[in-house]
Amino acid sequence: GDTVAAGRAVNRAVELDAGLSEVQEVLGRYRWLNGVAGAGSAWQHAVDLNPSNVEAVGALGYWHWVQGHIAEAEVLLRRALELDPASLSRYADLGNFLAHEARVAEVRELTGSIQQRFGSAESYRVIARLLDLVGYTDESIAWLVRARNADPENPVYAWALAELFIDLGDFETARRLDPEPSPGLVLKMGRYEEFIDQAEALLFDEPDNLVLRYLLAFAYNVTGRPELA
Repeated sequence: GDTVAAGRAVNRAVELDAGLSEVQEVLGRYRWLNGVAGAGSAWQHAVDLNPSNVEAVGALGYWHWVQGHIAEAEVLLRRALELDPASLSRYADLGNFLAHEARVAEVRELTGSIQQRFGSAESYRVIARLLDLVGYTDESIAWLVRARNADPENPVYAWALAELFIDLGDFETARRLDPEPSPGLVLKMGRYEEFIDQAEALLFDEPDNLVLRYLLAFAYNVTGRPELA
């Protein structure tokens, strides 16, 4: 399959030039995505080889965060942003870290920087997400409305608004915003039978989708079918 082919390509790249930072970064990504041990060591090697490899720096920062190494994670995520200040995703990564660490004042400062530097619908969505994570729901809704108005043809922003209203328990508004919600939103609304029908159909096309299988097992349990789960 694609995973096997990708593994061969990565191994061949390592054989050709294991001392190239970019090769080690890709090796780390391959290991991480496939649940293989050693992603962190590959990313560390990539950073040692080239401290300016922003992809490796950011990935290593996220890896340290997952391991619970908070101080190391923050240093690396901030360095990734310094290396690539024109990248919205670097702001999003650092903001996500700060928000989950409940550092509200720093999140607000970061969203202000995003607002000053960027003016796109996607930047508005990032601001909305970060504000929602630290409890500023009303402001988050306002930023998502801005995002949708800035790019009304893109359904992503309506979906994000719908998800936010689902989290608030306002399913009616969510349905108006997204009349045909994704399986994830259907599950959030507690429409378990509908979700099961959608998920079972999707598994024919995505049999290796572990997240979908996990959510389907959850829905089976909720609806009293543990044997299927």
